[in-house]
Amino acid sequence: MTTIGYGDITPSSSLGKIIAILFGLVGIVCIALLTANILEANAKFNELDSN
Repeated sequence: MTTIGYGDITPSSSLGKIIAILFGLVGIVCIALLTANILEANAKFNELDSN
């Protein structure tokens, strides 16, 4: 599991909260893409290895 921070420093303004939410969503997308790329590379490796 990943986090944005320890929770000791939090945004107080509305703009800061929106930016923090956007960073969180971008992070989720990045983790999903990274996982998909790793799984795709693993599948290709296994396909080449079986031939």
